[in-house]
Amino acid sequence: MKRLALISGCLVILIGAVLCLFLNGPHQKGPVVSNGKTTCLRSAELIATETSEAIYQRHRVPGTRELFRHDVKVYRLIYTTRDVDGTEVTVSGAVLAPAVAGPSPTMSYHRGTIIPVHNETWAPSYYNLENNQSIYENYEMSFLAAGFASAGYFTVAPDMIGYGASRDHEHPYGHAPSLAWVSRDMLRAAREFAGKEGIALDGRLFITGWSEGGLAGMALHELLEREPNDGFSVRGSSLLAGPYAPSAHLDWFCCIDEPYPEQEIRYWILRSMLRVHRIPRPFEEVVRPEFAAGLARDVLAPVPANPRDGLTPAFRAGMQNRTETAIRQAFEDSDRYDWRPKAPVFLHHGTHDDIVPFFMSQMAYNAMRARGGAGKLYPYIAKDHYQPVNTYVIRTLTDFAQLQGKEINP
Repeated sequence: MKRLALISGCLVILIGAVLCLFLNGPHQKGPVVSNGKTTCLRSAELIATETSEAIYQRHRVPGTRELFRHDVKVYRLIYTTRDVDGTEVTVSGAVLAPAVAGPSPTMSYHRGTIIPVHNETWAPSYYNLENNQSIYENYEMSFLAAGFASAGYFTVAPDMIGYGASRDHEHPYGHAPSLAWVSRDMLRAAREFAGKEGIALDGRLFITGWSEGGLAGMALHELLEREPNDGFSVRGSSLLAGPYAPSAHLDWFCCIDEPYPEQEIRYWILRSMLRVHRIPRPFEEVVRPEFAAGLARDVLAPVPANPRDGLTPAFRAGMQNRTETAIRQAFEDSDRYDWRPKAPVFLHHGTHDDIVPFFMSQMAYNAMRARGGAGKLYPYIAKDHYQPVNTYVIRTLTDFAQLQGKEINP
């Protein structure tokens, strides 16, 4: 009964926040502009060559043998973009080029959260295949990115600011505008690379991503349709367990009064938003001082299991009574759930996801459909944040094939 009361109270706060966002319309997107140049590639290096058989045999996921048909070359690209303060920054990413007979469609793949320092080598440009057997470990490049490429997509995977070539910078965690513009600049660099290498592309773009990468993918889709002057024709996006409404997610987190898994990243996004939006608010006024100092040094520093014991009482109360205006607006700036996509959006989410709650995808689906956008919601009953991933890949390839007028039978 206590848990039901807690959930009911949280939902009252959450529904109020959602209604406010819905009635006010989508928030203006970002105080900082991205790199306006069309040429940003600095270098490219071949780092791996894989056969389709090796990619399949690595995981042997049922239903993928007939999908993974092409050998793949993996390149590390270095390119330039803009950091959140407007300065130029050199960043990196991976391009996975399939060996196909004709022009390939492009896929922009966005990886999930990477903990700084601890999991640096999970960034795409390392193409690190160690500890890749568990879906809870280093699975993304090994199975998802490699699999998409082996299925025939010219796959572009940005590291994002804070990893790879830009690991001396801080990652603007959860900041949708920069996730989108860094991804767009990677697409520009990859297109330039393909032209120099004689790799034929057919002009069609598909977007994928998981967790933080789900938000990045949604933000990229929205940006490219809002600013369609780059020649990237988005044909569809397929996203897994993304936090598409960060402001509603924050409301949820600030009313929870029980243990919450992987909650360290919630404190990280709070610190990130304070920095990116230059909010003159000490971190120790948001997170209790005895934990704030450690979290500022290490994302995985110890914190209490219950968010109530990690957040300061004043901040938690301010979020609940909606007086934390500056921080709320910073999170609303990254909301990407309430807009009208022209190309369809396929949303995948486990109903028992206790890291990014299922209501993130339900909100996005409802809002976009209400605005006349096309899409589909795939709920994975009783599955967590990770368990849908294999089926997600198969369904994504199936849906994208149908958008291209093809039929596949995994």
